[in-house]
Amino acid sequence: MKKLVTWLMLILILISSVIINENVVNAVQRQDNSSEIKVPIDSKTSSHLEKEVSTQSKSESNAQSEVTSSEKHSSEMTTQSSSSHEDKSVIQNQSRDAIMPTATINDGVTGWQPATQTTIASIDIDKAANKSLNYTFGNSDGTLKFDQGNGGIIANNMPPRMNVFIKDNGKIVESSFKSTAGMGGSYDYSLLTTRSSTAPTIKTTSTSAQGSLTGVQYFQAKDAKGQTILKMVGKYTTIVGRVPSFTLEYLLRPSLEKPSVQQELYIYNATSAVIDGGIFFAKDTSLNGNDGVPVSAQGNNAGMYIADGKYKLFLNMGVEDGPVKFNAMSYHRNGSYSLSDYAMNDYSPANFDGTGIEVKNLKEGATVYSGSDSAYSAKWNWQTFQPDTVYHFRNDLGIATAGLVVPEAAETYKNKTTSDQKNHVQDNITIEMKAHNLGYSSEWKDINVTSKIPDELDIDPSTIKVTLNNGDQVAIDASKYNQTTRMLTVRLPKNLAENEWSSISFDAKINGKASGKTINSSMVAKTESGTGNFDTATANTKIPVEVEPVEIEKKVLNETEKETTYQKATVGHVNDVLDYQVKLTVSSNGADMSNGVLADDLAKEGLELVPGSVKLTYSDKTVETPADVKQINLKKMTPGENVVLTYKVKVKDDVVIGTVLKNIVLYSGEQANQGVMNGQADASVTIEKTKNSDVHFSYIDRETGQQIANEVVATGPINAKISALKATDISDGQDPNKIRPAYIEGYTPVDFTTATDLNAAVYADIKDVDPVIEEKSVTYTFRYEKTRLAITALPNKLNFGKFDDTQSERTFYLPAQIEKPADEKTPYGIEISDYWGIKGWTLSVAQEQQFHGSATIDSKEQAVELSGAQLQFDNATLSTHTEGNKSVSNSQDKVVTKSNFNLVPGAEPLELVEYERKGQYLNQDGDNKGGVSYDIPGYSVHKYQFGDARTADYSIGLHVPETTERYRTEYTSTLKWHLTVAP
Repeated sequence: MKKLVTWLMLILILISSVIINENVVNAVQRQDNSSEIKVPIDSKTSSHLEKEVSTQSKSESNAQSEVTSSEKHSSEMTTQSSSSHEDKSVIQNQSRDAIMPTATINDGVTGWQPATQTTIASIDIDKAANKSLNYTFGNSDGTLKFDQGNGGIIANNMPPRMNVFIKDNGKIVESSFKSTAGMGGSYDYSLLTTRSSTAPTIKTTSTSAQGSLTGVQYFQAKDAKGQTILKMVGKYTTIVGRVPSFTLEYLLRPSLEKPSVQQELYIYNATSAVIDGGIFFAKDTSLNGNDGVPVSAQGNNAGMYIADGKYKLFLNMGVEDGPVKFNAMSYHRNGSYSLSDYAMNDYSPANFDGTGIEVKNLKEGATVYSGSDSAYSAKWNWQTFQPDTVYHFRNDLGIATAGLVVPEAAETYKNKTTSDQKNHVQDNITIEMKAHNLGYSSEWKDINVTSKIPDELDIDPSTIKVTLNNGDQVAIDASKYNQTTRMLTVRLPKNLAENEWSSISFDAKINGKASGKTINSSMVAKTESGTGNFDTATANTKIPVEVEPVEIEKKVLNETEKETTYQKATVGHVNDVLDYQVKLTVSSNGADMSNGVLADDLAKEGLELVPGSVKLTYSDKTVETPADVKQINLKKMTPGENVVLTYKVKVKDDVVIGTVLKNIVLYSGEQANQGVMNGQADASVTIEKTKNSDVHFSYIDRETGQQIANEVVATGPINAKISALKATDISDGQDPNKIRPAYIEGYTPVDFTTATDLNAAVYADIKDVDPVIEEKSVTYTFRYEKTRLAITALPNKLNFGKFDDTQSERTFYLPAQIEKPADEKTPYGIEISDYWGIKGWTLSVAQEQQFHGSATIDSKEQAVELSGAQLQFDNATLSTHTEGNKSVSNSQDKVVTKSNFNLVPGAEPLELVEYERKGQYLNQDGDNKGGVSYDIPGYSVHKYQFGDARTADYSIGLHVPETTERYRTEYTSTLKWHLTVAP
């Protein structure tokens, strides 16, 4: 039998052709809040098998039915066996105990309460419009009228039928022919015991046909949404009149997601015999009174549908435990309805093993049948029903009205590694998650598909893509998969109109956690707003995995990127250091492993081993340190033991960007009774263009070339400015705005270069040094001068020479300096050397006293002075220059100078120059934030001079009044120059 899956169909009818021993059975249904069916043993058994068996049935309306055997030929049902050998092909291992003591059918429902066959349950489709989907085991009008075809209508004798229909403002819109008169032309679930039969009839195969089902009872319960589930149970006899062979449960279970009903059959083999048979299901269709509406295919082998312009009937086959073959055909009967025989028609060949449209892979909307009287059927694989075993079959049926969205989902997988129909650890599979709008004249909007990827699968996020209804494919960004939560979340790029599909697919590898388990992968497709009647569809697929004698798993982390968790895939860059971890475990269900070898050929992948990084740790705490990973011999290991291999590698600088390094480690070893076992595992690293790089900052003395502070490294994204980084991105957690240049006590920065050869480097001014991080590491070297602020008088002695002692008013001028007659005259002045890093300074001067001397007066040496004499300075200018042709002047600087002034002896200092820098100044508390110009703090010489080469001889004078008494002596005075640093 096929396992529980998800597909949609109509009703099938079971017919049996051979029975077990004559017997009398009491079938009792417990009427409590459980779904158990218990069958007590009857002591009357017989091992006799007749070559020709005729049976009659007598049914009663109570919960117990007596079934007797007769020698007479019955018109109800006849099954002939030409030999005992043919009988044994149907009933194997016949024992004396024909009925097993206890059967439990677990249908997942609790709270069952008694009901009647005429109970009708419903799902609201559009409550405001008074539209509902209804389902019952009786007629759609609540009766049990039964039209057998040629004999007219017999009241209240309808066999249980699965009846699904719409009520549209009180109007019954049927899905099966004669839904108000017993649906005599529909098989429902049926059992075929002659595999080659080409025309099985309802009478001989339907499990719910009159005479074949006894002890029938009905129940109802509620699902999680409060919707009603209907159940019918009874005993089924493979040949009417013989001992019941099966306990049956018919279930009408409403969908929790869409307007459809799951039509289910549970079969319990109540005998001690192995019984071969084939389950099929067939219905005579009708939609809104039209018996001949064409049947169309759903895409992806999901099933079929019928539409008449106002309503749409959909038959879903691709469901859990759904049929494996299905088809549509012309309805046919040879006499009364019970002799309908169309179920195998149009299969190829026309028997139970024939194939239907499932092998044609028809597109959505392709015509399956377009004749005058349509019907359909579905088949499951031929089944060997084991004793005391429960089997499950399902197909779904729904009806939609115009404008209704019917969301559906389907999930499948394909093994890309093996072709043995088995899944193994390390196999590569592709999972496809599909969304489908099965609604009518509608559009399913804003669809989000989510799936939590099972731990047993390692997804490759780079392979995620969406395939649209027209076949176009759209690549999906790998970020849609969250590595931490393992959630895949994809918004479909287009809405789904009626009958349209879209799918999401991705590749994954089965990892060691799946060994011996069944992986359950599931999906949810949901309208983002979630406002419609039906907006969610779910699906799942089960992936059984073989037990692996040895499990091997490989993971990787990027040490350069400061990753701390090993994973199956990561991103790397040229010159990154990667840390690999390989774990090999001998299965606890396996055998001893000997002569084990691990091997990894790094050279093939553009990797080089970091010397001394290889470490081998066994689960018994033994540690080894191999020199290489090309071949590592493992010690003998017992079941349950493991060994962990770790090693580091560096990505070579010639690896091409975009390369995926799917580094593979190979395993080989011997295990008892299994011989040599081989395996492999890989972890992938996608080489991307470097996202992060670093900038180095070096600080040296300009004169000596010696390093005066530790180098600082800033690491961050390429194209980012250093100023945009955080302290955590800088070595020692420094402020990124205080390293370019850095404040170093006793020094002031003067210039910088990015050249590697400092001797041949060209140095640049320090102005807003805010590097942009490049792919390759760059070093910024800042040169510093020892901090100082100096003032020099040029020269420090001024000599006016001899002067005339004539008593007259006169100004004596200081002649300009000149070394040789041909040289240009050099003006006198004051020079300020700034190597400090100050915001500004002020230059002032004071004459402490009047010019004075000593002279002999009246034979006595006496102090004399040039009373009233005054020093006069003219043509004063301020110029700035630096060494190496570097200009640090700033047009924004504030400079105030006196061009002419006279000194008064003994007066307060006279301010001559006020220099205030505009911009950024480096000090212990300052920084160098981006966007602000950084003035060179002091690497400059300012000269305040009097006159130029032309006027130097007449720019400094000493004025002596006429009344000043003059003596023949040397007069001197002292000038004090003051250089004051701005606060």
